[in-house]
Amino acid sequence: MLIYKDDIELRHAFNSEPLITHKVFWCPFNPTAEEMAHYLLYNVAPQLSLDPIRISKVVVWETENCFAEAQA
Repeated sequence: MLIYKDDIELRHAFNSEPLITHKVFWCPFNPTAEEMAHYLLYNVAPQLSLDPIRISKVVVWETENCFAEAQA
């Protein structure tokens, strides 16, 4: 589950309910498709060490017909 780290209400809900067993990634950004594509391209892709391959585009699909992309 992706949750924006500054979402106070959800953070409180997860901290106050110890029975919740979901794996949570507290995003440093609001997890929209656009923001996720940008984060993956500029924060995750450089750490993959695929030299000499360079990731220059990330596409995040929201639905069958809707997507967001980030391109270097």
